Amino acid sequence: AFNNLPKLTTLYLVDNKLENFNSSWFYKTPAVHLIMLGQNRLRKIQRGAFINLPAIEALDLNRNLIEFIHKDAFIGLRNLWHLNLAENKLKSFDCNFYAPTTLEEIDIRNNNITYISDEVLDVIRSALMLLTIDDNPLQCACLDKVMEWSDAFNIRVPQKELQGSSPICTVPKTNPNQ
Repeated sequence: AFNNLPKLTTLYLVDNKLENFNSSWFYKTPAVHLIMLGQNRLRKIQRGAFINLPAIEALDLNRNLIEFIHKDAFIGLRNLWHLNLAENKLKSFDCNFYAPTTLEEIDIRNNNITYISDEVLDVIRSALMLLTIDDNPLQCACLDKVMEWSDAFNIRVPQKELQGSSPICTVPKTNPNQ
């Protein structure tokens, strides 16, 4: 689809009713640094989905139907600094980001995420400045952990109490394992 386009730098495929994304579409397109895939019908992101696009700096996958992201979906993206997965149907955020990561901004607001692993938090913290998690039914223990982590490493986790969209705690703090 976009093969052999060595000067292509930006790809704007917003609102195209795309149901899948295939890394083979981008053979020999090494200069792409921005991909906008928002408002499509993507349901999953496969392993190495962006392997042929090593220069990606910003990846926008917001407002799709994404329920599954393979742990190694973002393998090879050493320059990625902005990742937008907002307004999808994710239940977890457990992707492998390989240290040292360049991620500065991650937006996972308005999904169904209940848990973010310690491993993910440890790897993404090296460059991260902003983590947006509003409107997710996070387990209370996880929400507390993320907030303590953000304070410890000076990472902004916006809370929009005034708009009624702050991170949501779904399990009582007295017994977070139930």
